[in-house]
Amino acid sequence: MLRFFFLYFFLLSCSLNTDTSQKSATYTFIFSHADWKRQQDLQVDHIFVNNKNSQLAVKSLCARYLRTPLKSLSENLTAGITKKEVHREEKIMFENREAVEIIATGEIDGLPIALRALTVRKNNCLYDIFLTANSLTELESYSDVWNQALKGFSIQ
Repeated sequence: MLRFFFLYFFLLSCSLNTDTSQKSATYTFIFSHADWKRQQDLQVDHIFVNNKNSQLAVKSLCARYLRTPLKSLSENLTAGITKKEVHREEKIMFENREAVEIIATGEIDGLPIALRALTVRKNNCLYDIFLTANSLTELESYSDVWNQALKGFSIQ
């Protein structure tokens, strides 16, 4: 079911592919974890799923949303969540750029969702890194996965 959530987030967010945008070819993402398996999904650049159906994904988008503030782009990521509670939203430095990190919980179609996302822009491209889980407690238990994902992400 979380697979639907990612598609839903990307349809609502800045991360839609259009004729005027494309995926970035100037970043690398290296992630390997015994409990997380790589999947294929045309909506995202990289996606990994664990046995609880939680997902870690990276999406890049170039030549679109270049003037939209990062805070607005980050807020769009949670637009489809009802009963939304934002637990943290802050500007941080990531890859020597300003980024926005958000942690939120709520429901999509009556099912619980917890989301952690980081949005950063560099070299005319926008990058979203997502981690979803069924609850905030579960999401928090993946802090090592999140940190490993951030360490494995690099923009050239």
